Amino acid sequence: MALGPLARVAAQLVVAGIAVMAKALPSAYQQALNNAKKGGGAAAAGAAKDGGFMARKVMARDEALQVMNLAEGECTAEAVQKVRPTTWLLERR
Repeated sequence: MALGPLARVAAQLVVAGIAVMAKALPSAYQQALNNAKKGGGAAAAGAAKDGGFMARKVMARDEALQVMNLAEGECTAEAVQKVRPTTWLLERR
């Protein structure tokens, strides 16, 4: 009957996990309250309104030209199409 010892180990792991959460959640809540009192809530709301960290960023034209290794005068549709197959690897990182 190997089920008995396995059940006991599983129960001990569950109890240990509950004990950890019982200690961590109140301290996290207290820290959230302290951040809210210091104005952290307003900063988070502003970041969420602006799109947050998941918002799509727009690259400046000069930065895009530098990434594609093109000069201002060389920027044509054909030049971009020629460079694009090699730069898609940079986007995947």
